[in-house]
Amino acid sequence: MTTVRRHALVVKLNDRPGALYRAVGLIRRRDYNVSSLVVGATDASGISRMVIVVDAADLHQIVQQFSRLIDVLSVAEIPYEETLMDLFADVMRRFDLSPATTVQESVR
Repeated sequence: MTTVRRHALVVKLNDRPGALYRAVGLIRRRDYNVSSLVVGATDASGISRMVIVVDAADLHQIVQQFSRLIDVLSVAEIPYEETLMDLFADVMRRFDLSPATTVQESVR
């Protein structure tokens, strides 16, 4: 019996219509539980970064499936640390279009 664990992945993909839909659809079709999903622009024009936290037993299969999507440029697992993800989620909850300095001060 395989153990389901929480994993964090960073996926860089082309910022085109339907790219995010296809990436999220891949997870949905395989019936994985998504704990967190954050998508944002990168410094490079036309490229988005998706950070996804997923509960899965076989991460290798997810990485391989993401790699096959045409708009995906790279996939990498990052160490999942509960405290780091909790801090990130807390900052996201408190973010209400306040100046960046206010958000940075609330993290400290």
